[in-house]
Amino acid sequence: MIKYFSLITLKKVALYLLSIIGLVFFCAYGIFYVVLSQCNWPSDSNMTSEQPVKVMLLADTHLLGTRKGHWLDKMIREWEMGCAFQTAIKLHKPELIFILGDLFDEGLWSSERDFNSYVETFKYLFSVPSAIQLYTIVGNHDIGFHYSITPHLEKRFNKVFNTTPVELISRRNVHFVSVNSMAMEMDGCFLCHAAKLKLNIISKQLKCSQNENKCSKTMMLDGNYSKPILLQHFPLYRKNDMACNEPDSASLKEKEKPFREGWDCLRKDATEKYPPTHTVISVLQETQGQYITIINSIKIIESGTASTSFWRTYSPRLPYPSCKWSSRIQYILI
Repeated sequence: MIKYFSLITLKKVALYLLSIIGLVFFCAYGIFYVVLSQCNWPSDSNMTSEQPVKVMLLADTHLLGTRKGHWLDKMIREWEMGCAFQTAIKLHKPELIFILGDLFDEGLWSSERDFNSYVETFKYLFSVPSAIQLYTIVGNHDIGFHYSITPHLEKRFNKVFNTTPVELISRRNVHFVSVNSMAMEMDGCFLCHAAKLKLNIISKQLKCSQNENKCSKTMMLDGNYSKPILLQHFPLYRKNDMACNEPDSASLKEKEKPFREGWDCLRKDATEKYPPTHTVISVLQETQGQYITIINSIKIIESGTASTSFWRTYSPRLPYPSCKWSSRIQYILI
């Protein structure tokens, strides 16, 4: 009888242990597959026969540093971000990935040793197979706000991630223009001057591709003309977030708060100095812990939409990725 009850107790303990192990495995790995498997590339009747460009967008990963980050919090965040990212690219196989700034939380304060450690962690978490191209765009937490940026900080980031203040990226007639937001003050600084020259060149390329008979082949885009998609960390100028109505946008109280020019968005005069010849789709900013799609009130007549989740302590209600899709290109936002 005693042996019988001992056997029953042993089976119960084993069952409990297996349940705990299964629960830990599900929370550590399985949940990401369950959530992300619900996202699918859309099928839209308005799409052409040409294969759509599949793009993944991320923003504000804010990898913690040595000054503010607790080691346990840092470990948990990095684990979740790495698992979600790797699961997403395995399931959905995007062609292009753009990370729209603030890769690091303390990049502008980091010593060379800390910065190299940051880079090593980032490349481990966000490693991609050779078939996928990953592009990074610099944010203020990476190198500082406009007037605090030094040539050293800018060059250090650009060297590691092979970035420039302005870059044109084309894939099957879809054209992306990535921009260093901090170079858009247009005040003639060492960053702004180079960015303005590059923007003017890209603007001429777009004009030439739209009017093929007026330019040489060297000024044409790689592919047919289409309205470019602007990718940057800060939003272009607007008064507040009242025009933003995404499912995970900020509360009404937060959206009513006026933006500080040069801090929460680009200055109005800087926005107006953007090359005005082409309609663009401007994607993403992060405000008050909420990611939203940006619509440029001056130039945009099309809008892409995206919904997102992220791993920040002030937004516990969105612990796992979600997805929403544009009809002109296909993209998933983590």
